[in-house]
Amino acid sequence: ITLHINNKEDIGKITAKIQVINKESVVTFIAETSETKQLLQNHVAHLKEIFNESNISLGQTHIEQHNQRQKQD
Repeated sequence: ITLHINNKEDIGKITAKIQVINKESVVTFIAETSETKQLLQNHVAHLKEIFNESNISLGQTHIEQHNQRQKQD
C-alpha cells in the first residue's frame, strides 16, 4: 500500500509505503522536507501505538527525505 498525504505547504507532502506480512509491517515514510522528516522521527513511538491499536505490529520503520517540490518562476 502506498499513501500520498498532502499537508499544509509548510510541512510538504508525505508518502507512506506499507507492507504487511504475517501481521508484521514494514513502513517507509518519505517526507518532502527535512523538518517533516524530523517530525516523523520524533513521533515513531506514537505511530507504533496507532498500528498496535489495529493489531498490526510495526516491525521496521524507515524515514527518508526526498525533495519533490518544483520551483515555480
